[in-house]
Amino acid sequence: MTSQPIKASTEAAAPSLPGGRAAIDATLRTARQAIGLALGSVAVVLTLVAVERTWFLESHQRAAQRVSTAEQMASTLLLADERLTMSAQMAAATGEERWIARYHTHLPEVEAALASGEALAPSAVALRYHEQTRAASESMVSLETSALEAIAVGAPGVARQILDGDRYRQDKARLNEGTLEFTNRTLEAVRAEQAALRQRADLLLAALLAAVLGVGFVAWKRLIGSLGRSREALVDAQSRI
Repeated sequence: MTSQPIKASTEAAAPSLPGGRAAIDATLRTARQAIGLALGSVAVVLTLVAVERTWFLESHQRAAQRVSTAEQMASTLLLADERLTMSAQMAAATGEERWIARYHTHLPEVEAALASGEALAPSAVALRYHEQTRAASESMVSLETSALEAIAVGAPGVARQILDGDRYRQDKARLNEGTLEFTNRTLEAVRAEQAALRQRADLLLAALLAAVLGVGFVAWKRLIGSLGRSREALVDAQSRI
């Protein structure tokens, strides 16, 4: 006799069970979507981080290469200038043609180093470098050429007077100071560029983390809402049994 009321109660609750199952199915779908979204977000973040690291390392290597090139250029210019000075001095002292020929052999090295420096440095640094260093170098070459011409006409005393004069020493000092200033300013510019690269990289990583946290929060809220609705449906179904 007691089985009939129980059967009737179960049959009365039966219409509410499909709603509970639907809520559970919806919760499972939301959970799968949340997991898929989380995994997709992680994959995207890892990809972007890999791209960002590659870009940062390549940019950093280019900046480091500029530093190395600037230092090498400065050394090349100073060495070439010393070769010209020594050749001119030896030509004035000995009058030998081989020193004159050696001078003209090394003269293109100075021009190449000056052009390399102007192309390497930032525009403001290159402009000042051009104004200081090239002017001093051209003045020195002009004086050295005059000294060599004096030697060619048999006036070594005039050549020595030119090479030992105040103008030549001043031009040489200007060349050395300009080259040193160029190197220092180029290094400062490259270091500033590297600092800016690191700052942009840090900002990008922070933005990526914020995006991941935002996506995770949205997925979490959807999942919590779906679980709440599923719980309410189950509670409603149980209350009808």
